[in-house]
Amino acid sequence: MKKIIQLISLIIVLLFLTSCESDSLFVNGLHSVVTAPITGIQKLGNLITGNTYKNLKKKTAEHRRKHLDSPQTIICSSDPHNPNPDVSDIFGLHEGLRDATCSCIAWGSCTKNVCSCEKLCPWSFDILKKPNMTAINDYSKPEHSVPFRNTRAAFKAGEGFEGYCTGHAAVTQKFNRLGFFEPDTEAPFNLESTDESEQQQAIDYYKDIIDQIADNKTSSIPGFSNLKEFASEPAIQEYIAKKMSYAWANRNTRISSWIESAVLAGQTETSKRNVVEDVIERLDNFQQPMLSIYSPKTSQEDAAYHSLLVTGHGEENGKKYLCTRDNNEAPVFNHSCLNKIFFDSDNNLQYTAWGKEITDIQVDPQENSETVQHVNALKERCEDEKDCAS
Repeated sequence: MKKIIQLISLIIVLLFLTSCESDSLFVNGLHSVVTAPITGIQKLGNLITGNTYKNLKKKTAEHRRKHLDSPQTIICSSDPHNPNPDVSDIFGLHEGLRDATCSCIAWGSCTKNVCSCEKLCPWSFDILKKPNMTAINDYSKPEHSVPFRNTRAAFKAGEGFEGYCTGHAAVTQKFNRLGFFEPDTEAPFNLESTDESEQQQAIDYYKDIIDQIADNKTSSIPGFSNLKEFASEPAIQEYIAKKMSYAWANRNTRISSWIESAVLAGQTETSKRNVVEDVIERLDNFQQPMLSIYSPKTSQEDAAYHSLLVTGHGEENGKKYLCTRDNNEAPVFNHSCLNKIFFDSDNNLQYTAWGKEITDIQVDPQENSETVQHVNALKERCEDEKDCAS
């Protein structure tokens, strides 16, 4: 019954779109009315793909239980020229052992001959932990963030611009998950070429890469070390910003918040705590989920709607907190966990960047479906790299 009510509410509110931190349902929304039917299809699709996410969650738990006692590092080769190394040479022995071992984990260095494809390229959340990643918080480092915040200047917008926070967060997440930077690989065209024709070819080449990632596909990004470096190129930055504005228009997460508020007549403390626990579980599964948060209008302040990524969690004085990756803030603040979502002594959910209570908090409605797409895309890429494709 609840799902039926949600669907009815969804149809009603599909015409209403808001921007970040706006107290008007119509502000900056009229240009997105054309995308409303698409958004509606996406929302309905998410109800279906929710089961796929649950299956993926179940498979991840099964995969980990199955391989709980399996070694992550194994002997994969030995030196045929020196089968009996001099054990008195500790340094030499250490180097020899290091060269003779490989990692038998997702994206591991072993070949499929010594480590099964099931371990190297699992259909589980473990595939989200890319080779260069040691912790989920790595992605909040400045070098893994775009070099511009969710500001009017960054998007070259006019007066009345309220922000593209949802799009900024969504596209950043996609690059972190699906982009494979290859600084030592030469691109087919040179962005710095003095030949205008070649320079345009390079721009078009990288635009195609951006399109693939925005469309939830993996892609190599030759010639660049990280997202900050890549998005610092003027033409690239402009195109990424455009993709963020499109993503904002197509997914607007406030719709989900209004539906939940309309159906439940306000979010309870228990519901908020459940969301926080869900986010912590996602973080422990190498995800960096997007949240939509809301604070109502008061006599002193306007209502605030915002979308951001969560990049870590912790506990202080027995109370759990979430570290936010807020696109309104500088990356250095995000990586240091200076802004937190937490429950205060009165059990009210607070956000330090706002300095006031969050009355509604939701995981982005497309988070589950896109995470499944990203896992599938990463598994496919891994299988190609490891020669595991069937």
